[in-house]
Amino acid sequence: MQSHAPSPVLPSETRSFWLRLGLLVLAMVIAFVGWYVYVTRRATGPELPVAAEAPVPSSLPSTSPSPSPTSANAPIAPPAAPSPTAAATESTGHPRRDASVQAVAEFYRALSEADGAAAAALVIPEKRGRGPFQEDRISSFYGSFRERLAVRSIRAVDDHNVVVKYRYQATRTKCEGTAMVETASIRQQTLIRSIRANC
Repeated sequence: MQSHAPSPVLPSETRSFWLRLGLLVLAMVIAFVGWYVYVTRRATGPELPVAAEAPVPSSLPSTSPSPSPTSANAPIAPPAAPSPTAAATESTGHPRRDASVQAVAEFYRALSEADGAAAAALVIPEKRGRGPFQEDRISSFYGSFRERLAVRSIRAVDDHNVVVKYRYQATRTKCEGTAMVETASIRQQTLIRSIRANC
């Protein structure tokens, strides 16, 4: 006799089984993804800000040695006084006038240096070593100045007359001098004959 009782249904054949299985797989996937994100973020750690690099100077400071204390404390030499012959450097185009100017310039340069011997050597023989043209007198007088003689200009008037402008300080008062110097040609040498000056 054949039985008509229904056959038992397996759990895998029910709809609720597959629904539960799908939900379980989905939950596992979500849990795995969450775990993976958590682990990787913790392993790398928080991102720290990168410190800015210090700018590199375009040029290094100079390495030249500083002046030594000896040179820094050394006294500075006063500027040299202008040469008395500076005004006689330009040629006039006349040989006799140029010779007169040159002789006068050399004479006043000797006066500025209080060199009586050199100054007297530029005077004509008849007056050399006499009166104001004595060597010792020239050296003593011009060597006692507070401010030595300095020529401002030398100008030839003619072949034998030269105008000299100069200044010096012997006492408290400064002399702004002008002199008319007469020259003479003796044995192919131009020498001083006479001087007329205001100071």
